[in-house]
Amino acid sequence: MRADKLRSKIADMRKLEKRTCTSRNRFAFYRYLASVYDLYRRLRRGNKARRTAEQLRNLTGIPYERQQHPIRTIIDLTSLADDKTKSRWCLALRYAWRERKRWGDLEDFLRANGGPAGCSDKWADQRAEMRTPPGYVRVGGEHRVPLIPLFLGVEMLTPLGQPNGTS
Repeated sequence: MRADKLRSKIADMRKLEKRTCTSRNRFAFYRYLASVYDLYRRLRRGNKARRTAEQLRNLTGIPYERQQHPIRTIIDLTSLADDKTKSRWCLALRYAWRERKRWGDLEDFLRANGGPAGCSDKWADQRAEMRTPPGYVRVGGEHRVPLIPLFLGVEMLTPLGQPNGTS
């Protein structure tokens, strides 16, 4: 995208964020998240997400952080929310991107998964599962089956060195 087009898009998104976050409707900010997602989707379609995020940071004078996701860059530039909220929104939109083949409307997807907080929790659960080392059990999260046996055989209950059936 050209620099002037990017500036106008960011300005429009800032206005939308201000309008939706000051609204009396508690779900109005979903429209803002949908616009962030839509911009990211268009950038990803052209394989320009990382380069455009860097360009956006250069245009606005904010230092570019290499490890920062382009969705977070867009949110940082267009929202006045606190860092915890921005992080939650970013994780929720990343989860929505991963699950994009399973939904048609972003707002319905967010509502069905517990809002941005629920989606960010699901994203964190998926990421933690990938980081759990083999042979270890992760406590918590959804859809986990513990690797600890639920029933023990009698052999496992007898002290070592004693035959079964004697005390």
